[in-house]
Amino acid sequence: MNTCVGTGKNGYDSLLAALEQLRLRLLDLTGRNRLLNFRHSTGRSLQFVEGQPSAIYEKLVEGNGRGSIAIGGLPEPARRDWIERNGRVSRPDPLTWASLQGIPTTYDLDNRAGDPTAATVRALLYMDDLAKHCRKIEREAVLAIEETGANMLYLVLGFLDYPDQRDSDRTFSAPLICIPVSLSAGIER
Repeated sequence: MNTCVGTGKNGYDSLLAALEQLRLRLLDLTGRNRLLNFRHSTGRSLQFVEGQPSAIYEKLVEGNGRGSIAIGGLPEPARRDWIERNGRVSRPDPLTWASLQGIPTTYDLDNRAGDPTAATVRALLYMDDLAKHCRKIEREAVLAIEETGANMLYLVLGFLDYPDQRDSDRTFSAPLICIPVSLSAGIER
C-alpha cells in the first residue's frame, strides 16, 4: 500500500479525491440497497392492512419508550365456510376471506382519527400462520443480534415508490420511517 502525504493544494486535492472514491465504494446507491429498494419477501417481512401510522408512531417513539402494539390476524372461518380444493377441504384464501369479512385488503393504511384500535395492526394471515411467521422473524432477529450485536428488526411506516430511472416502468420502494422493534409473544385476553 502506497502512502503519500502531500502538502499544499495538490496533496489536499488528492486526499479529497481518495476520500470521494472511498465514499462512493461505501455508499451503495444501486438497487441492491434495501433502504433504496425494499422488496417484501415471505418469511422475512410482514405487511399490515389495518393500523393508524400516526398512533403507532406516537406509541412507539414519542411514548415512554416501553410502548407496544398488538399484531392481529384474520378471524378463523367456521368449518361451514371452508372450501373444497383438489378433493380436500381447507380454509379459504386469506385475501378472499378478508374481503368477505369486510377487512381491508390494501396495504395503504389510513389515518382515521379517534380509532380506539389505532395502535394495533392486522396482517392478512390466519392466527396460526401469523404466529409461525412471527416466530421465524423473531428467530432471525435474535440471531442477527447475537452475530452482529445490532438490531436489524424494524417497523416501517410508509414507503416511497419511485421509478428506477426516468421513463422506466420498474419502480423501487424505499422505507420512509424505520422504528427499531422487537417481537414478543403476548397473552390474548
